[in-house]
Amino acid sequence: MKRLKIFAVCALLLSGCGSNISYTTTVNEETDTAEEAKVSLGGNIVTSFDGTGVGALGDTMQTGDLEFRLNSAYLSDHYETFYPETGMNVLVCDVTVLNTQETSLTLYDTDFQIQWGGSADTDFSVPITYQDEWADWDTYVENFDGTGLTGMYETSMTVAAEQEVNGLYVYQIPQGQTGFMMMFQEYFEDESVGDLYIVKFTALGQ
Repeated sequence: MKRLKIFAVCALLLSGCGSNISYTTTVNEETDTAEEAKVSLGGNIVTSFDGTGVGALGDTMQTGDLEFRLNSAYLSDHYETFYPETGMNVLVCDVTVLNTQETSLTLYDTDFQIQWGGSADTDFSVPITYQDEWADWDTYVENFDGTGLTGMYETSMTVAAEQEVNGLYVYQIPQGQTGFMMMFQEYFEDESVGDLYIVKFTALGQ
């Protein structure tokens, strides 16, 4: 069964807990996490502090199993032949992922979600490739047809050990939004929850 991890709780976490969360961005040259990773995307590496890691556009977010970097993001009224619903724009995010483990991992389109505002549990979006007959949030694309679209990550894909991949995550978001957070939450096989990684960024029209 396809894994679904909706981070609506993150909006409540960011707004409700406020000052109880410490956001720290660090440049790590020699840390235990970095030493465990035999390969790395390099650059400004951000790890978690007290369960949360916060970075910016271009930072390398170093989690326990992988590294990811949001290279660029822009807003548009369409992506190739895909046009969003009335009142919506398209947010296109270029993301590089590196599997730092010695075993393969499965990457899902819902692993990287977008949030804004933080005051409501509806202020989020998952990539337009995600399909679920029970989904009913405003940004969900119910009848997505990806025929002919190029460059996007697949709904799910296997990333080989120490393999680096690059692709696009495309989201439908409300018009007027320009400030976003890309969210990645660690989940483990025993269903426990790990650290939360957040990339804060601004997206403008291309």
